[in-house]
This record gives sequence, structure tokens and C-alpha cells, in this order.
Amino acid sequence: AFICELSNHIALENASTLAVSELILKGSSPSDIIIGIGPCIGSCCYNIDQDRANLLKNKFSNFTGFLEQREGKIFLNLSALAKQQLLELKILPENIEDCGICTSDESDRFYSFRKGDKGGRFAGIIGFKF
Repeated sequence: AFICELSNHIALENASTLAVSELILKGSSPSDIIIGIGPCIGSCCYNIDQDRANLLKNKFSNFTGFLEQREGKIFLNLSALAKQQLLELKILPENIEDCGICTSDESDRFYSFRKGDKGGRFAGIIGFKF
């Protein structure tokens, strides 16, 4: 089994799917891959402009539900986008766990660029079980 904690921002660049795709190419079965989606800015706080939304709609035209409209604003759901990318690779839904922590809401515990933090970083964990 492959166990991975993903940073959601890499979902925007398809890095999460590239890493998982590489594992599948190397012989891992998608049903054996377990994914943990770590803390990230949540759709509750990740407001984006129309140009960015249009860019994402074009880039991920086969996905839905990762853009939310509320109060005349557009919000990006990074976790939903990452999950859809992983499901497309046949990762089992029950093998994808999202911690559901918004770094902007919990900026006292986590680095949040949108809250003005400039130097924080997150670490990811990748493990193999043979």
C-alpha cells in the first residue's frame, strides 16, 4: 500500500495526480493506495477572482463542484478538486481521507499565506509498505 499526505495546493498543478500516476505506473494498484489530504485553506475562506475561476474551469473542465458561489463571491474548494483528481485515477473513495482543517480559520495553529504568513511551510509524508 502507498500512504500519502497531500498538500492541496499541489492539486492546482496536478502534482498530486502525477505522483499517484507514477506509483500506478510502477505497479501499485489504485485500490492499495491510501491518501490523506492535509490542512489547507478551505472553501470557507479561499475567495478567488473571476479570472482565476475561469482559468480553473478551463484547466479542469471535466470536474465539477470545486468552485462555490456565495454572497456574490467565488470560493475555491481545493480538497474537492484534489479528491476528483484522485477518483479519476481510480483511487477508492474510502481510501481518501480529508482532515478538513482550514489553515486560514486556524492560522494560530497552521501557516496561512492568506493571513499574512510569509515563511511557513508544510511537510508531506510518503510511505511504502511492502
